[in-house]
Amino acid sequence: MKKTLSICGIIALLSGCSDNINGVKNGTMEFNKTLTIGQAFDNWNECNPGYWEEFKTDNGVEVVQFTCHVNNASEYAKRVGELVSEETEEALDINDSKIVFQWTINKDSTFQVQHAGLEVKWNDGKTYETNIDVLTYLQSIYNNEVAWDMNNLSEENKGFAENEYYNFLRLRSVAN
Repeated sequence: MKKTLSICGIIALLSGCSDNINGVKNGTMEFNKTLTIGQAFDNWNECNPGYWEEFKTDNGVEVVQFTCHVNNASEYAKRVGELVSEETEEALDINDSKIVFQWTINKDSTFQVQHAGLEVKWNDGKTYETNIDVLTYLQSIYNNEVAWDMNNLSEENKGFAENEYYNFLRLRSVAN
């Protein structure tokens, strides 16, 4: 048994993941037990890259966090501008967008999703942050869906681009 524990400890050390991170990544969600959380998040095409980390809150709660930097966020916004003839609009001058999921770890080593959020940063430093619907996003992740899909932006689908443009305007208007 000692050899098994030593080998497992070495594997965990080499993988760079803590027990809590591995616990979450190897866990499943009630709504979909066909994939582990790690399989779903680590293979989600929306991210470039996605990464896992762990921290403790001021009152000692252990938190595992997955952060996804959205692929092509600035290119997506620029393409929206091209389709609606607003290439220079500040609302479309996006630097980065990320999606963050957090799980809190219970004393019995079980966990639950505690937070899901979206952050959009513009090149002038303005930032918009909001909570997102956990179940809706989890289902998208497990289905490997891409929210900011360049394939949705075409001359034939100009109405979609106009809706996206107004969404960016709305976000920008409340950004800090």
